[in-house]
Amino acid sequence: VDVRPVEYTVNKTVNVTDVIVGDLVKFTINVTNNGPSNATGVNITDKLDSAFEFIADLNPDAVYENGIVTWTINKINVNETASVVLTVRVVKEGNFSNVASVVSNENDTVVNGSSDNVTAGTVILNVAKVANVTQVHVGDVVRFNITVNNTGSANATGVNITDELNSAFEFVNASGNVKANSSNVVVWNNLKIVNGTSVTVWVEVRVKTNGTFTNVATAKTN
Repeated sequence: VDVRPVEYTVNKTVNVTDVIVGDLVKFTINVTNNGPSNATGVNITDKLDSAFEFIADLNPDAVYENGIVTWTINKINVNETASVVLTVRVVKEGNFSNVASVVSNENDTVVNGSSDNVTAGTVILNVAKVANVTQVHVGDVVRFNITVNNTGSANATGVNITDELNSAFEFVNASGNVKANSSNVVVWNNLKIVNGTSVTVWVEVRVKTNGTFTNVATAKTN
């Protein structure tokens, strides 16, 4: 009697391939049973690269030990596909691969499936703010130029630049037709700063009172 072992197709995908250190990445592992019989006691294993941090709360169906993630599926019928999802946090820069392996009671030959590589970089935002004048009279208009430079290795997306105006200043105008809110805060939303480049925005205010005042802007990604 010729008893052929169960044959599998393992397909592994990743939701993103370019990420920033600290981002979450989601791998989906699809195991298809190509027959000729049902597969039982199916074990899916994934040896994590050191660039990935396992998060137990986000992987309730998985077992993690010594850097290896394991899922056990009782049965996969012929021509059916079972799927598991692995969510990890990226903890260092670089280009990383990830491979899943499958065995079962009917076939102890390891079948592998790999996803596209994940490239991780860092975003480092430096903010410089310069006023066009430093000595003014009450009623004068001052223009602040805010330059945000990305010195990291990855592009920065979803960047928000925030300027909390001093109470001594009355908002007049800002680049991009941005307006101050009721708390006298100006925000430029959802900007992109390619690594090695900078973005400059500006805000104009009118001085309302005498004194010496500072004004601070911040920038961060979503």
